[in-house]
Amino acid sequence: MMVDSRTRTMAVLIVAYRSADKLNSCIASVRRYLPELEVHVWDNSGPQCSDVRRLASDVPDVHWHLHGDNIGFAAAVNRLAAMVPGQDLLLLNPDAELVGPLTHTRAAIAEGDTAAAAPMLSDDGGDEPEPSRPLSRTHQPWDVAHRRRTVLNALGEVAMAAERSRGTWLSNLYWSQPGDVDGYLTGACLAIRREAWDALGPFDEEFFLYGEEADWQRRAIAAGWRIRLADERGVRHSAQGTVAGDAKASTRSSDLVHASVALQLEYHHGAAAADLYAAGAYGIDGLKRALHRDDSRRPQSDAVLVVDGPQSPSADEIVSRATVLADEGLDVTVVSLRGLGSLPRELPPAVRLLRRSWWWPRTWPGDAPTTLLAGATGRERAAARLFRLRRRGLRVESIEPTGRPAPSRPMTTVPNLDLESI
Repeated sequence: MMVDSRTRTMAVLIVAYRSADKLNSCIASVRRYLPELEVHVWDNSGPQCSDVRRLASDVPDVHWHLHGDNIGFAAAVNRLAAMVPGQDLLLLNPDAELVGPLTHTRAAIAEGDTAAAAPMLSDDGGDEPEPSRPLSRTHQPWDVAHRRRTVLNALGEVAMAAERSRGTWLSNLYWSQPGDVDGYLTGACLAIRREAWDALGPFDEEFFLYGEEADWQRRAIAAGWRIRLADERGVRHSAQGTVAGDAKASTRSSDLVHASVALQLEYHHGAAAADLYAAGAYGIDGLKRALHRDDSRRPQSDAVLVVDGPQSPSADEIVSRATVLADEGLDVTVVSLRGLGSLPRELPPAVRLLRRSWWWPRTWPGDAPTTLLAGATGRERAAARLFRLRRRGLRVESIEPTGRPAPSRPMTTVPNLDLESI
């Protein structure tokens, strides 16, 4: 029996990141299918991009929040949700477009035990999906629904085996269309019941980008709420459409995906599971590159900086030094040995940011930086020692926290310290 959702109010929340043309199409689709709903847009594009601000002047009937700095997706959603108290939430990616009024999705969250619901993907064909077949790489409309995250199915996703092994322990995708979901629904188009949001609290802002909706739904399931896939094709979505054509932004996006999965696994299964995933993802990526003999897109680094997470005493100094080196035109990678925390907000987008365990601090297979900088904690020193193995001619500097910005210096003056000094 379908519950009448018309008695419940809902607000559409969109977190924008560049790509004003896609955002414009997204807003137009809301106006076409859900014209009665308020639309709130938070711009995370950064001060260098004015496209979204120009769009705001052309579309005045939207509530625009143009603050300039990129505070992260989770933080932006939390701020928007706080502006619409008492209303259900419809999270919509700026590179997504509605293809219907989401009748079944809204009816699902109108039922009192449902925390979140989402429509299936539309391929514009209108045909019934083909049944799943073993080893097939076909995407299914219900692939917005994911099974509970494990280390094995997370690594299967990195290996691009999710579709071919769907329904098995190597995949987080369902074999057939589910009703209730035991993992999570992707946030490209996600309806959230206000009572559940208020009961569970907002998104965890430790997730800068990706994974925040999965973590929130994990908490919902643990608290006894239902997560449901609606029986309707309601959205069209171009994955990573907002960073298409920008190599550095695409690399940062991909690295944040890995870091987010590691954090989810840490919350589910402990830090050892997160470290195992990070090392396994590195190995799988390296193997794929070797098999395809493709070095054209391999990120390289002139300098690598190792920090023991955002709470390390040397974190401010690492951020300052990485920023200076990037401003000098060098390719810089920061390796965090714990979670990322505020590092994605503090480091320039041009700086590569990875999460690694201290016992696996590598950046990329074959990467040969000329300089290594690390903090002075035991884990940072241990990671630096391991990083130096089999690397000849690597200049090394130990960074002590000073509490003030690091001065700019040419790379040629970075001292070549002995292994024992770090």
